[in-house]
Parts: sequence; structure tokens; C-alpha cells
Amino acid sequence: GGGIGTVVATNTGGSSWYQEGNPISGPTSALNAGPTTITAIDGAACSQAACFMATASSGNIMTTPLLTVTDQASGTYGTPPDLTGLPPSSSAISYSPSSAASSVTGGLTCSTTATGSSDAGSYPISSCSGLAANGYNVIYDYTDSSYQVTQASNTITFAGIPNQTYGNGSFEIDPTASSGLPVSVQAQGACSLDSDTAPANVTITGAGRCSITASQAGDNDYAPAQDVTQPFSIAQASQIIDFTSPSPHTYGDASFEIDPTATSGLTVSLSSSGPYSLDSDTSPANVSITGTGQCSITASQAGDTDYSAAQNVTQSFNIALANQ
Repeated sequence: GGGIGTVVATNTGGSSWYQEGNPISGPTSALNAGPTTITAIDGAACSQAACFMATASSGNIMTTPLLTVTDQASGTYGTPPDLTGLPPSSSAISYSPSSAASSVTGGLTCSTTATGSSDAGSYPISSCSGLAANGYNVIYDYTDSSYQVTQASNTITFAGIPNQTYGNGSFEIDPTASSGLPVSVQAQGACSLDSDTAPANVTITGAGRCSITASQAGDNDYAPAQDVTQPFSIAQASQIIDFTSPSPHTYGDASFEIDPTATSGLTVSLSSSGPYSLDSDTSPANVSITGTGQCSITASQAGDTDYSAAQNVTQSFNIALANQ
């Protein structure tokens, strides 16, 4: 309430007013009074010489232009909002008209329903204050203002994997994400995993190379993490040949078997030198005596992709003359 001001009439009975605010709840330069004839003011909410009265609404007609302030502030998930004392030049604040931005002083303080534990998304802003502009009435646009909670960053910690040798036992990997969300793991190369999420056990399946990639896709509150890949090499396993030396023989003795083996389990090759013959060039083989003298048999194993070549083993024995 206030003193009754001067009635300002329009040729259209009030229908030509343009709404730029609500004279009951905030500053305004005009109100669309609707197609209702402006009538006598009696107890109207007027305190200025220029005011209006229409059905169910009344108020001062402001002669100072409005500066509308919109606040589009943001913060990351897990961080409490801070909407206190934002400088007029903050990128979160916009003005209409924009040409008045340079004249704004003070600091913008607002309230929001968002908290440090609010999920990522948009939250309303209210109760703004603190800005002024010479020559303008400052109002705050709560309809287009909001506080945006954005996704928090998400990083993976994944320690490097030492180089391995074929035949080593399985070992565990346990990459983690700063978000606390489960980390997916995938192997490529000469190894396998017993789980597609960490922690997982790695089993060596051959010599060569292996790489394990850890990933985390994020969720509503956390952004996807950058993948982390840890490669490692797998060396060939060593192997040795076990070959018992044949005992001495005499010409005329029956054939006998030799059976050198390799720790790799791979087939052992045989080569001969001396007065005897072999019925196979791989182990096991039968030795047939064909004369007398010094004999030697060499066992070898060339290795494969997973095992390096074994050191050759040569065993010698003598074949004596037969009695007559």
C-alpha cells in the first residue's frame, strides 16, 4: 500500500500494456493488465505518482529500465555448491540487456537446492541478491537460472606388470578407479584372465607378448575414465634333456632301448655315430649293435615358440669283441 497516485489511462483500456515483471512481487516497467478497463484506484499497491490498477493487480509503473540477471552456475559432483559473491564478470552470469554488463557492481549470492551429494543434473536457483547497476533496476530470472552438477572426473590406477617367463604361475592384477566403480579388464596376447572385472588372475598361455587393458565407463555422476593398458613380454622357458648313458656292450648282444626326454615334454631327436643302428631318429629308439668299437648317441631338442632350444647331450659307450 501507499499513497494513491495518478491514474494513467490507455486508449485500449489497458490491453496494450506489455509485461516485463510482476508489480506485486518485484520491480516492473509495465504489466499486461489484460482486456480490463483501468478503473479507479482504491487501496492499490501504489506508492509512486505513476501507477496502474486492473482487475486483481496493481502497482507502480517504473520509470527506470530493468536489468535482468540470469545465473547458470555449475560445479562437479561431490563438491558443495558455492554461490557466494560471484563477481559480475563471472562467465556463469548473463545480463539482459547485455550492453549494461559493464556497469554492474557488487557480488552475486544465490541459493540452490543442490548439495555436495546431489547427483549430476540441473537444480533450481533462488534468493539471489548483491548486484547493482547505475541507472537500472536489477531483477533475477529464476526461470532460466539453474545450478548444474556436472560429472566428476574418473581416473584408473593400474601398476605396471613385470616381464614374465612361460611356465610361471598365475598372478593377480587389481586396477582401481578413483570413482570407486568396478574396473573392466581385457587381455590380448599370450595370456588369459579368470574375470572380466578387477581383481583378476592372469595365466600365461605362451611365450611372446601380452597386454591388459583396464577401463571404466563411468555413470551418471562420474565421467568415463581414460583406458590404461599395461603390456609385458613373456620369455621362452628353458629346457634340459635327461639322457642316461648306455652301459658297455659286446658284439652279439641283443638290441636295447634308449629313451632320452626333455623337461619341456617336446620330442627328443637322436643322431648316431659308431657300429650300431637306431630304428628311430626320435626318442624312444632301439639300438642294434652292428660291430665293435666306440659309439656315441646325441640327443637334441630344438625348442618351439614357448621353449628355447635345449643343450645337446651326447652319451658314449663301447662295444667289445665277442668271445669265440
